[in-house]
Amino acid sequence: TFKIGDRIAINMQMNLLSIAIYLAIVKAGCQVVSIAHSFSTSQIEIRTQLTNTTAIIVQESFVRNGKRINLLQKVTAIPNAPRLIVIANADDEPRLSKQ
Repeated sequence: TFKIGDRIAINMQMNLLSIAIYLAIVKAGCQVVSIAHSFSTSQIEIRTQLTNTTAIIVQESFVRNGKRINLLQKVTAIPNAPRLIVIANADDEPRLSKQ
């Protein structure tokens, strides 16, 4: 459960689902922390620590120019990562994962 003012990060490629998630976070009264899918694990860790992120909504992976980009792998490599909400792919429902 999230409360008003919680900071929730989004680590996904830009698409309609990520926009809907962004708007839902704002509507819930929470703050969005944007994380570029090009960030390294250390860059993601720094961003989440500086912003005191409560959770990260992360897309498991996607293909760009024939190469699979694994976002979940980067996030799970963070020691003491915030709670994760994993989007397996655009057609699946999000699932919660507690570290």
